[in-house]
Formats: sequence, structure tokens, C-alpha cells
Amino acid sequence: MNKQPTNASTNKEYTGLNVCTLMNTPFADQTWATYKQWQELGFQVQKGEKGTKIQKIVVVMDKKTGDDKKVPKNYTVFNVAQVKNIEEQKESA
Repeated sequence: MNKQPTNASTNKEYTGLNVCTLMNTPFADQTWATYKQWQELGFQVQKGEKGTKIQKIVVVMDKKTGDDKKVPKNYTVFNVAQVKNIEEQKESA
């Protein structure tokens, strides 16, 4: 069980305001991933679950100037507790 919010796909810990956002949820285990990441790991988010919005700063090239600039990109992540039958799938693996 992770105490620090961690991405299930990359095993990287979340940083910045995302830590506050994710830890301010009712979930004890702080393992998170996007819907697509859970699917790539072989799991399915339970129907009807609502994700938690986070932001990541990404570097993009400004098409006009050619300079790099930092912009926020929004993601929606789901907690491990919102994943369908994950404990059963872990045990049978």
C-alpha cells in the first residue's frame, strides 16, 4: 500500500499540488493511473467511477517563435480502489 501518491504504470511519485489533491481523497492506498494506463496494465476501471483531476507541466514548442514554453496539461486519474477486481487479478497472476 502506497502512502505517497504513486503512478501504477510508471512507479513515479506524484509531485507538487498533485500530492495534495490526491491525498485529499478518501482512499487509503495512494496508487493511481489514468484510465488508459489501467487498461494497458490489464485492468478495468469500475463502471460509474469518477476520476480525480491532476495537472502536469509539459514543454511544447511555440509555433510562432520556435521557443519552448511550459504549459499545464490536465489528466484524470483513478485510484486502485476504483479498479474492477484488481485484488482477484493480482492473486491469480
